[in-house]
Amino acid sequence: MKRILFIFALIATIASANAQTSRKSMEAQPPTLTSDELLDQAARLVGKEVYVKGKVTHVCHNSGKKVFLATGDENKTIQVFADANGNIEKFSTDLIGKQIGAKGIVAEHRISKETIDKQEKEIAAELEKEDCMNVERCNNVMSNYKKMQAWIAANKTDYYPIYFVKATSYDVLK
Repeated sequence: MKRILFIFALIATIASANAQTSRKSMEAQPPTLTSDELLDQAARLVGKEVYVKGKVTHVCHNSGKKVFLATGDENKTIQVFADANGNIEKFSTDLIGKQIGAKGIVAEHRISKETIDKQEKEIAAELEKEDCMNVERCNNVMSNYKKMQAWIAANKTDYYPIYFVKATSYDVLK
């Protein structure tokens, strides 16, 4: 009788441990988002782990530590950085045009209103003096500063946020 009770207790303990392990592995899965979904939800996801999927439009050629994922807005991208603590040594330029999924933590970089205003004045001065080596680039930068300033005014903040993912791993999707 003791033997039967011992076996029953052992089976119950193993079943309980398996249920807890299954529950933990289900909880450990970060939400899967498209690059557009991440762009829309980034402010509330800062500091949280996600799995973001998107088409690579650019790989940083210098270090290979950063890729850009396309969004529905051709003027916006999601940047994915290889986190130093992760499994990504570098991103290959072969990824351009391919769909990837990257797992990592959403982070935010804030550009202060003062910094934007200062840089805008510097570019405006270059354009006035005709010192700007690439006028089209300078005009694009000025346009970006205006958009950032408009966002700051509309959202009544003193900064412009840039969201990105610090990725620990990625997969090439089919």
